Amino acid sequence: WFHSQASGTGQNDEAFGITVDAQGRAYVVGEMSNGANLDHWLRQYEDDALGWTQIIDGGANDGARAVGLHGDTLYTAGYRVVAGQSNNIWLRSYAASDGSTGFVVEYNDALNGSNVGQGLAIDPGGDLIVVGNETVDPLLPQQDAWIREYTPAGAPVWTAGYGGPGADQARAAACDGAGNVAVVGYETVGGQADVWVRFYDTNG
Repeated sequence: WFHSQASGTGQNDEAFGITVDAQGRAYVVGEMSNGANLDHWLRQYEDDALGWTQIIDGGANDGARAVGLHGDTLYTAGYRVVAGQSNNIWLRSYAASDGSTGFVVEYNDALNGSNVGQGLAIDPGGDLIVVGNETVDPLLPQQDAWIREYTPAGAPVWTAGYGGPGADQARAAACDGAGNVAVVGYETVGGQADVWVRFYDTNG
């Protein structure tokens, strides 16, 4: 089956992440235009039919970049624009059955710079690994790769970062059976972007 989603003429809608449950239902996340800005968008697809849809408008641009499923709970990672703070990393949970919202967690760096959640992984115990980027120098601007583990309830466990002399970002993560974390993205070296891969143990 095939489905296309369009908000309207001249309005951009993009999907960034997908996960599938044991029954074959797909959960897709991205950004949906409301005509004025972008909204955090999550939709369930079941066979060739549309299930439920969640659209969250934080008042400015908001977007989901990654999604994960553990048991009956969905998690999305992305960003939202906050006045005076640029982008904040946004981590949200939902009931997979009907899309009802659970917890909402935000991260803003100490400089009120741009922070975006780009990837999400779930370890065997249900802890969440969110990766992305944070601003460490707004004048360059310089960004560092950002990695944080959360409990299934959204409480921070550990945070790691990686920063070279330029812009660096973490884009995706995966966990092995022991809960170790592999992260991939890029680092800027000599004015060019190079592939960056790093492995973390269960303590970050």
